[in-house]
Amino acid sequence: MPDDPGQIENAIVPLVTAEAGIEFLGDVAEAGLDQLLSEGFWRDLPIVGTAVAVFKTARNVRDALFLKKLAKFMLEAREAPPSERHRFAAELTDPEKLRDAGEHLILLLERLDHMGKPGLVGRLFRARIMNEISQADFELMAGAVDRLLMQQLKDAVSFYASEPRPQFPPEKLQALAFVGLVRVIARGNGAGAFDAMMAGADLHYEPNDLGKDFVAIIGRA
Repeated sequence: MPDDPGQIENAIVPLVTAEAGIEFLGDVAEAGLDQLLSEGFWRDLPIVGTAVAVFKTARNVRDALFLKKLAKFMLEAREAPPSERHRFAAELTDPEKLRDAGEHLILLLERLDHMGKPGLVGRLFRARIMNEISQADFELMAGAVDRLLMQQLKDAVSFYASEPRPQFPPEKLQALAFVGLVRVIARGNGAGAFDAMMAGADLHYEPNDLGKDFVAIIGRA
């Protein structure tokens, strides 16, 4: 991750909510590692203001991959209407809250293990900006993106995609239940008195509101 803690923690949310467009994001999101590590690549991009400190610091592969994740995240998050981004920025005036939000996003993006995930987190953050979900639900949903494999995220979409719901092996549904995207119920012979995830319980899996909202948001174009 770029080595400028005070700057990037405070800059990441303002970069998402800034009224002016940041035209270079698509170039960074699609660039290869050789390009991202090239000084010439950055010199030719129209980077302005606080974006310079955040995006012109790719010194090694880890830094470059983080910046690519950040660009993919921002491309999706900035699809929120400018009026909504402006309102969200106006609400986040406390410097400590701004820094905390930036730290949370940085730590999350750095952990993501697939380049398809930053854009999904960006869609979730867009929904947060637009007040479609609460901060608590954003953190739960973003945590699900972090902890699930890409195939498991596709399983979540398939589970909610149609009626009647397709049959899934229990281990797939357990993974979704573990991150809160489906509801799990233990049945029979007092099974409800135990942890529903215990081996041997008669488990039944049902949709829940968090999972429905999650799939609706990450499935957006």
